[in-house]
This record gives sequence, C-alpha cells and structure tokens, in this order.
Amino acid sequence: MATSFPLMNISQKYNHSYNIITCSSGKLLSFIKLYTMRKIFLVCLGCAIFSLVQAQTKEQEIEAVKKVCSYYMDGGTNGDSVLFSKAFSPTGQMQYMRNDTLVIISLKDFMARMKNTGTKQNRKTSIESIQVFGNAATAKLTIEYPTFYFHDIMGLLKTKDGWKIVSKIFYREEKK
Repeated sequence: MATSFPLMNISQKYNHSYNIITCSSGKLLSFIKLYTMRKIFLVCLGCAIFSLVQAQTKEQEIEAVKKVCSYYMDGGTNGDSVLFSKAFSPTGQMQYMRNDTLVIISLKDFMARMKNTGTKQNRKTSIESIQVFGNAATAKLTIEYPTFYFHDIMGLLKTKDGWKIVSKIFYREEKK
C-alpha cells in the first residue's frame, strides 16, 4: 500500500550506500513522530482494554467461587442438604486430623451426612479469602459456633458444571 504525504516535496538522495529520504520543511520528520506516537498510543490502549477485560473476568470468577462457597455455608447453616450439595463434586475428598490420625472421607459420603432438616444452626460464616488461578481456586472459610471455630480450606475446580469444591481440609479451634 502506498503512502502519500500531501504538501510535501519528497526526493530520494543517495549518499554513499545509504538511502536517505529528505523532505522540504521537515514535515516528514514531524509526520513520522506523529505516526509513531499514534502507534504507541494504540498499543497502550489495547493493553489497557485487555487488562480491564482480564480484571473483569477474574472478578467474575471470584464471584462464582463465592457463590459456590455460599451454597456450602448457607446450606449447612439452614439445614438445606440440596443447597449444601450443590457446592461439591461427589468425587472429591475431605481430609482432617483426629487424634493424630489422618481421616479421609469422600465428599459423596460427607454430603450424605447432611440431612435436609430445615433447622437453622447457631453459627456465623465468613469467606476469609479466595484465590483463582485459571480453572483452579482456593477458598478459606471460617464457621464460628458459640464455643469453637471451623477453619475450612477448600480446593475448587471449574468443571463443565461450573465451580465445584473437590477437596476440603479443616481445623477445629476451640474458643478461649
């Protein structure tokens, strides 16, 4: 594609073996500076838009993970086994220590223990942190009962059915 420079007198002069382009009134140099600045601006604008889209996407993923964690916490608090079970992949595992012994329970069995009573428990729940790395995430949850806390660390994966808890470890801390 040919580029034209209106109102410019462009001529080519050969000096030794270098091809030098000159222009009357120095307008070519100004044009090149302006053209380069526009390219830099467009690249910067593109990077800014890409970063904004990435930030929005990551924020959407964090919100989706929060929603899954809320299924777990709200289902447990309100005795709603259907809501509770929406949070989990049945193929996952829960692991914890009991009297210096590692206990491993399938999340399918853990979900089966949750009865649909509709009875609200006396506890407070909070999401302490969430980290998302592509299709993997971690969430740190705290469940406060009158005499103790459960500190849950959830491992989540984004499946074809959305985010699901695939692993759970926890620690029970007595209140002092």
